[in-house]
Amino acid sequence: MSKAAEDQTVGDWVQQHLDEVCGWPALSTPERKCLVEACDRDVFSAGLCATHRLRARSRMLRERDGGGSK
Repeated sequence: MSKAAEDQTVGDWVQQHLDEVCGWPALSTPERKCLVEACDRDVFSAGLCATHRLRARSRMLRERDGGGSK
């Protein structure tokens, strides 16, 4: 790789190839819904809504600390 290419930023490259970039199709983004099949809440973190993330975290901590499952 040339020194000029190493110093080039992504923004520089985009500016130089603007016509090509403008012709690219838009990427679809996955729907931001909870991974739990019956849940239609929006994702909070790690693919789960706030409620299901809290339940998963609580269960993980119980299992880690040697507690039983509830």
